[in-house]
Amino acid sequence: MRYLLLLLVLFFCTSCKEADVEPETETTTVTVEIKIASWNLQTFFDAVKVGTEYSEFTSKKSTWSEEKYKVRLNRLCEILELADADIFIMQELENEGILYDIINNYRFQGRRDKAYLYGAFIGEKNQAFGCGVLSKIPLYNLKSHQLDIKTENEEQPDMRPLMEFSVDEENTKRIFVCHWKSKSGGESETELWRNYQQKLLSKAINFSSCNFVICGDFNKDINDFDIQNEKVVLKNENIEILLKSSWLTFPLEESGSYFYQNNWEKIDHFFVSENSKIKEFYTIKNGPNITSEGTPFRYNLWNGQGYSDHLPIVCTVIF
Repeated sequence: MRYLLLLLVLFFCTSCKEADVEPETETTTVTVEIKIASWNLQTFFDAVKVGTEYSEFTSKKSTWSEEKYKVRLNRLCEILELADADIFIMQELENEGILYDIINNYRFQGRRDKAYLYGAFIGEKNQAFGCGVLSKIPLYNLKSHQLDIKTENEEQPDMRPLMEFSVDEENTKRIFVCHWKSKSGGESETELWRNYQQKLLSKAINFSSCNFVICGDFNKDINDFDIQNEKVVLKNENIEILLKSSWLTFPLEESGSYFYQNNWEKIDHFFVSENSKIKEFYTIKNGPNITSEGTPFRYNLWNGQGYSDHLPIVCTVIF
């Protein structure tokens, strides 16, 4: 497994704000307000070939190049600035080296006052992608949770690990980053593996008695989850966890985050613990990452145009 926690500077950034709460007593828990963005970048490779890239990026007919990589970096930094989040989470990122490139590019473009000073990356060896995080606030207690299923008739496919970290040293405010199995190969045929990933998540959450945020690309629409009383229910054997959903909290605000076969899907999510609050939620659709039809400006390798087939989602959480 590739597993990296980047500690880029050693001071605390003030962008993590204390929420309006009553004066502390011995039994009062301090809450914080954090703005988090999550985005599936759509096959974000660098320009160095290592053998795990998709064939269209490495074949003799491929048009992928160092120049196109730099252009994609610039476009990513445009969205980074639009989001202006305390924590920016990415799926389909090839490696930790790209995090350094993003940080250097962002600072070089004169955005030093909004610099991301901390980062983390987790990915499995010999897989094309992992998940990356850039943060203006310190990250603690980085963990990775993996599946190793050998009881099914078919071999376990490549699946990204579940990332976990906290934003306080006491490990009471935790963030989980998911990238569940895609529907490639058939929705019903792959549902088995998404169910395993859901069980892994519920088990990881159950071991914590803290406030938490869950986000990422779940490849599962909000309407396909078990919903009871406007809350999402995660189940694993005798474990049942109730979650607040960004889509359910703001049901009329957004059409979706992914546009496929002329239909919007809500497969990128923010979930929070019951005693946390979703203050704000939206997709970034006021920038160059949107087509004239209002859909995600999908990246096209051959002409180098576009951003991603997903919209970035942004959520402000008090937890």
